[in-house]
Amino acid sequence: MQATGLPDNTWWGVPNGVTEAAYNLYVPGYQFGCNGDQRHKGLDISAPTGTNIHAWGSGQVVGTGYDAGGYHRWIQVYFPSIDMTMTMGHLLDGSQLPVGRTFEEGDVWAQVGTTADGLTFPHVHYRASHGNWGASPIGPCDDVDPFVVWSSLGLPA
Repeated sequence: MQATGLPDNTWWGVPNGVTEAAYNLYVPGYQFGCNGDQRHKGLDISAPTGTNIHAWGSGQVVGTGYDAGGYHRWIQVYFPSIDMTMTMGHLLDGSQLPVGRTFEEGDVWAQVGTTADGLTFPHVHYRASHGNWGASPIGPCDDVDPFVVWSSLGLPA
């Protein structure tokens, strides 16, 4: 079953995307967990560099930036219908929408980035949370499994 505004063969808004690293995956030595936790607090979907990343529902861009410590180029979106935010990291340079821009399901948010920032494979990293409003890509440590956002928007598993 395909969501209405998403292209065919889309996984997490990425055409032909593949899950590479699951949410909360324990990774010994992982430096980017919250408060020293060595768990992957997001979901990594790989695809070729430049692949479009499509919006899962309606909302607004609430933050963008660059974080040399892990997220690299990032964009953060807010879904008012479920009162949640989601940050996407590792984006292609220049692919961010401006803060304040609204979007509908199927609109292009950004493009998958490259390995140029020291990543091992081109992918988008999704991290969901409550209460983070664009101040930083990481925000509070009350992470939410991205599947909660996906299913709350009524998208098929």
